[in-house]
Amino acid sequence: MASIQLKHFFIHAGGDAAAEDALNSFLRGHQVLEIRQEFVADGANNTWFIAVRYAEGGTGAGGSAGRRGKIDYKEVLEPEAFARFAEMRTRRKAMADEEALPPFAVFTDEELAGIARLADPSPAALLTVKGIGEKKVERFGKRILGLNTEQDNETGNRTV
Repeated sequence: MASIQLKHFFIHAGGDAAAEDALNSFLRGHQVLEIRQEFVADGANNTWFIAVRYAEGGTGAGGSAGRRGKIDYKEVLEPEAFARFAEMRTRRKAMADEEALPPFAVFTDEELAGIARLADPSPAALLTVKGIGEKKVERFGKRILGLNTEQDNETGNRTV
């Protein structure tokens, strides 16, 4: 099983080609789970701080051509986010059954993890998650967030 690791990068805001190349090379060679970036304002020393969570022993684009390893989202997500993720997986399964689709066609686990990490989950915020577009938000957005009203459920109307 791959262990979760953390690597930090600091890139001068005025440009630092060597640091940017190091970051890009690292990203290509690892199975990246999450990237967080913060701008650190310090006058002439303004810097981008970038934290990369990745799976040690996993392969990125520069690794083997095989399928990426399975991610244990309980290890990757914060406890509150994992609880949201687990609840959304249940909703996704029900939606997939209703639509006669495989669950990954509704939302992938990676997309659900992205939704679970949102500070303020809303249909509009779903568009900020990699892999989710307007059509998916229209079709499944409110349901994955649990925003159906009782009236919608009673009348059989789907609100999306």
